[in-house]
Amino acid sequence: MHTGTATLTEETERITRMPIRTPQFPVAPEPGRGGGRRLDLTVCSIVRDEAGNLEDLIAGIPLTRLEWIVMDTGSRDATVELLLQAGIKAHPFSWCDDFAAARNASLALATRGWILWLDADDRLDESFWEALAPLLDGPKRAYRFLVRSPRENSRGDCFRQIRLFPNHLGIAFEGRIHEQLGTSLAKLSVPVEQANLEILHMGYATPAKRGAKLKRNRALLEKERLQYPRDPAVMMEYGNCLYQSGEYGEAMQAYLSLLPGPDPRACGDAPGDEVLRHFPALIGETCLKLNAEEQAAEWFRLAAGWNPNDIKPLYWLGKNALAANNVHGALEFFYAAVDRPLVIGKVATDNHTVRRNALALVVLCETRLFGANKAPRGRECLRELIAGGLKNFPLDPRVPWDFLRAADSDADAECYARAYLDLAPADTSMWEDLIEHLFARKRHREVLEVFTQRPALCRRTGVLEAFRAKCGEACGLATEDTYAVYREALRLFPEDPTLLVYFSDFVNHNKLYARCYADLKTLVRPTETVRDFLRQIEAMGYGGVT
Repeated sequence: MHTGTATLTEETERITRMPIRTPQFPVAPEPGRGGGRRLDLTVCSIVRDEAGNLEDLIAGIPLTRLEWIVMDTGSRDATVELLLQAGIKAHPFSWCDDFAAARNASLALATRGWILWLDADDRLDESFWEALAPLLDGPKRAYRFLVRSPRENSRGDCFRQIRLFPNHLGIAFEGRIHEQLGTSLAKLSVPVEQANLEILHMGYATPAKRGAKLKRNRALLEKERLQYPRDPAVMMEYGNCLYQSGEYGEAMQAYLSLLPGPDPRACGDAPGDEVLRHFPALIGETCLKLNAEEQAAEWFRLAAGWNPNDIKPLYWLGKNALAANNVHGALEFFYAAVDRPLVIGKVATDNHTVRRNALALVVLCETRLFGANKAPRGRECLRELIAGGLKNFPLDPRVPWDFLRAADSDADAECYARAYLDLAPADTSMWEDLIEHLFARKRHREVLEVFTQRPALCRRTGVLEAFRAKCGEACGLATEDTYAVYREALRLFPEDPTLLVYFSDFVNHNKLYARCYADLKTLVRPTETVRDFLRQIEAMGYGGVT
């Protein structure tokens, strides 16, 4: 399911994309390496021109513990050579525009008791195999794993997919594209259960990858929809492909083809099919692309009733209310969205990002309506947001700091600032606020430790230098050394008012008028504040004394 939902783009900076690595040929594992007991498991994969992906996949598979069957559908790059160097033979398969046929060819060669199917752009960590092993000792049933497809600006889509099933029962894939096992398992009465294992699928991590797959999928989906015009999964994927291609009118027709009509109020109760229950939300998003906002709202209302586990309709209804300046109404929708648990179903959704955006909008709406001191749920929402990580954070970085300080949650504010500055060490404004926060609480040694740990902060701004000098003085730094810090800072930041105030206090306290006068007179462009201080020193009889 396409989402179209990003973080709050006006308040979020895009993360830097990771550079593409040149693949290195792995060496076949030595006998006995791989760790752990032999697994009664065959991994089945189909590949084509996957040299750039295989290094990371091979690194995540304990090759000495299992059997790996790979069907190559016509690679022209180093895919086959890479597999051979890892000790894996690639079986040739003549591509026939049918993913199910290729996968079933790999299943036919599997010899062990269980089958796990993987794509070349899947990623697994070591803990995956330890969690998988007990399933192989259990009853013969299929298991749905959590599959997550990251995006460059969000955690990405998540959905449940059957990945593990018993061998030798005649289980087979069906579908030319987006092939599935559910029909075959139902015919054979093989039960399906959820398993808390996650596979990271990197196939949609960048716009380039998504574009390439969209182009490939379009032709296959055209054939699939003609063969299965009443299959909700096929029509959903076909509609999504049109939507992602910018053909919104055609996408609308695809989604509506399996509904009673174009009026959401006449669609009746929710259908039993899980995929079909997602159609109103898809139509609502398409309406937004067609600038039909009133129709979108009606479809989102139907979506909220048909699919209570999908929080996106509530989020969009809240956004619509907010656009109409109905902040109270918007907040009610955002409350409803964050009050519903995140449920991962068989349709790919990015509810994680939607929830984070809803949490952020609760904070913004409550601040606007009540202020941070009286926001009933803002602090709780911010804590969840921060606990979820600051990468792709859906708020301006100033908002949590200012909110938590105004709400007298100084400890939370400080923890947030430190975590944020670990990711954004160039944010000088936040550094100034954090240092001032520590300084105001007389935590002078902690301030100096920050400068020791972050030497790049030295000589960055006059404010930071003022705090560094003041804290050094409080911690017993020699007067001469403290003065040297001020003197160097004044040469770099002669117009900074905070620095001048702290420096004048230091001079008055230590009666260093003569030295101060001489140093201030060397400034090329003295400010009016500096001139006033010079006149005060002259009035005390120190003018011109060196």
